[in-house]
Amino acid sequence: MRKVNGISALAVGLIAIVFGSGARDAAQTDSIPVGPGWSALRPPYVIAHRGSANLYPENTMEAYRAALLDGNPFVEADCYLLADGAVGIMHDATLDRTTTSSGPTALQTAKSWRQLKINGRRLAGEKYGMLKAPLLEDILDEFGNKHIVDLEAKNSGSGVAIVRLLTEHQIRPDYVLINSFLIDELSAAIAAGYPCCYDEKNLVKYAIPPVRLAEKGIKWVAIHTEVTPDYIAKAKQAGVKVIVYTVNRRYDWERFRQMGAEGCYTDDPTYLLRMSRERAGDGFLGGELGSSGRGFGNDSSSKNPLLLPKHGEYFQSLLAGETPAVLAASNGPILVYEFSVQINQVSGGLSWIEAILAQDDRRIESGHFPGKLTGDGLEFVLRYTGEIEIINCHDGSGATLAKAKIAQDFRDLAGDYTIVFSGGTVGFGKKNGGGRIAAAVAADGMRYLSFGAKGVDVQFQSVLYSTIK
Repeated sequence: MRKVNGISALAVGLIAIVFGSGARDAAQTDSIPVGPGWSALRPPYVIAHRGSANLYPENTMEAYRAALLDGNPFVEADCYLLADGAVGIMHDATLDRTTTSSGPTALQTAKSWRQLKINGRRLAGEKYGMLKAPLLEDILDEFGNKHIVDLEAKNSGSGVAIVRLLTEHQIRPDYVLINSFLIDELSAAIAAGYPCCYDEKNLVKYAIPPVRLAEKGIKWVAIHTEVTPDYIAKAKQAGVKVIVYTVNRRYDWERFRQMGAEGCYTDDPTYLLRMSRERAGDGFLGGELGSSGRGFGNDSSSKNPLLLPKHGEYFQSLLAGETPAVLAASNGPILVYEFSVQINQVSGGLSWIEAILAQDDRRIESGHFPGKLTGDGLEFVLRYTGEIEIINCHDGSGATLAKAKIAQDFRDLAGDYTIVFSGGTVGFGKKNGGGRIAAAVAADGMRYLSFGAKGVDVQFQSVLYSTIK
């Protein structure tokens, strides 16, 4: 582990250390073992969405190789039929977001596709440069009959084109799943004997009953995260397997598994499957908020701050990784969280800033109010009244454990703060004097750190976790 002033800090790039760097070269392809087909694979099926899109540059050969080396057995690719009959790999209907070019994806040809440059740095951080945009034939040449290729037919005619290429490359059905939001695009695959998945948009307005899917020969359905236990039960009764998209939180995945879902699409399988403590884009990657260069700032500087905007009831939650569980035992280590707060502008009287330590990583919704945390956790609040407060939350109800006024004006609350767990108590306040509060806690299992604010333009800097034996 990296050391910060002689103390271990969270997040020293565990993904890079344990699973290897994301910038893997094509030469490493031979080191990827042949994966199981459907006949040898058992649920749950956790599918690396676009090649683990939160970890690697989506829909690129580099991403697929990296995801396979991480142990994920799927190559999930978005397939567009191009103007000359070729099939290009891209999610969007236009080139603008992922490449240095612009214009409709479907108007490209195989020749123009080979000229495209994927902006790897924009998609996955500065360790990536410009990458080639693959065609489906590239995927089948490298991964066909070695790993399950999960191919989404994105536009009219793409389903037939996908089946044509699978047939030309002699890809066995055991290594294929074809899916689409356009149910007619699955007809050719059904006729050819390839497993098919219908991507359902909406349970109410667009839903096709699972029994009707089964009658068409469709044995899988991908459904969004609003899926209900009743829908999954009906799908199982019809013999249709349910995959949920897109699941990036452990709390959600465990909930869907309990409902009976067979699998999910995820942008971050290493986090979801607990192969990594850190979530993709984690503010603790490298030890400090902003150091990962994944959207928390404009560069990879470890001092680059996180900005939280001030839009009415806006509450921005940022999961900062799974820290070792906070222990209430008197003989446990001293656990310290540090962060710096800079207050730029206050937009109204009812404003606050807070850090949250929760037992699970469920989403903290916009409109959240201190003391109303849905699960269990501790909230550490800076209030517009100049007060700081520790709140213990359980299933939507909060109890104040400690509270004190330490400043006359909200802006005076700016500064360096620590949260310290020691001997069954928690202390919170200014790092170097200026006001602190403390309370007895039974805080076993508080692993997930988030930050939020309302009615204030604030920056969090130098967020660190450390232990003292």
